[in-house]
Amino acid sequence: ATAVTVVVAGVEQGIFLAMALSVVEHLYHTYRPYDTILSLTPDGHIRYSPATAPVEAAPGLVVYRFGATLYYANASRFTEEAFALFENADPHLRWLCLAAGAVGDVDYTGAEAIRQLHGELTRSGVALLACDLSPHVRSQFDAYGLTALLGADNLLDDLHAAVERCSGAAG
Repeated sequence: ATAVTVVVAGVEQGIFLAMALSVVEHLYHTYRPYDTILSLTPDGHIRYSPATAPVEAAPGLVVYRFGATLYYANASRFTEEAFALFENADPHLRWLCLAAGAVGDVDYTGAEAIRQLHGELTRSGVALLACDLSPHVRSQFDAYGLTALLGADNLLDDLHAAVERCSGAAG
């Protein structure tokens, strides 16, 4: 489309179209991120599964990888997917872990979504964990009070640490 615009209308118009299409594509990907469920293969490699059904990474543990910045435009999608994973889990979950490696930023609405999820899970006897937080996102968790809410010991380094923690607690 931009090449045709350059040929037909000119270079400036092609550049403007390319910028506009890039912004639209970026917004689409952050509004509808590619979310997955993480688990481990028998040889310890990470397996990515669609976020449509809970696949346990360890008995009672589902690890949900949200695929974009968590902000006002996708916070409701985050809570809907996370609640669906919790509600559709069979057997019942003991832990739901947010794998935040793709989360580059959390705004106030995103933090409220995490609070809401934590509240619902806690009422159902499920612990909310988080892993793979960048230093920037960890500082946002601290600033929004999420570290205190979840408990610093529930913020884990990576998927392997989450599986090890929950596997040890399952026994």
